[in-house]
Amino acid sequence: GALAGAALAKGISDNMNIADSRAKLQAQLGLTAQDAQKYGKIAGDVYRGNFGESIDDVNTAIKGLSNNIEGFGDQSPDAIKKTTEAALTLASTFDVEVNDAARAAGAMIQNGMAGNANEAFDIIARGFQTGLDSSGDFLDTLNEYAPQFRKVGLDGQLALGLVSQGLKAGARDADTVADAVKEF
Repeated sequence: GALAGAALAKGISDNMNIADSRAKLQAQLGLTAQDAQKYGKIAGDVYRGNFGESIDDVNTAIKGLSNNIEGFGDQSPDAIKKTTEAALTLASTFDVEVNDAARAAGAMIQNGMAGNANEAFDIIARGFQTGLDSSGDFLDTLNEYAPQFRKVGLDGQLALGLVSQGLKAGARDADTVADAVKEF
């Protein structure tokens, strides 16, 4: 009986936390009750899939994606779920903040360096895997210099290849290479 009572109390507490988290996301994004319900279901599905440390963590990811990727909320619930999972995976794998990754991905999409968020996250992951964050400036560089890369006609893969070559040739960090492209 005590175990059943404890389980019931935990279930009620968890549901209250989810409701509080959903209300917070609704207020942060100015969502309608219907949209908050949609995002709440998506967040629950993502969290149940073992993404994020908590439902608040998942909602923070959804907020970051919504604020940084144009049209994020216009996607299907399945696409929103997959993009949220990709963002959380990237953040946990490379120890970065989801919002920082979302901001870089948004800049890449806006400037034609990637066709969608999942492609941007794949390109960003490859950049981390190949050492482009050796100075801790990779995401900031993508965010800041995406318009410059667009001006010279570089897509995401070409831009990362150029940054990689610059680093291998002795540039101190990704920002230095990107700044050289800007000056060019």
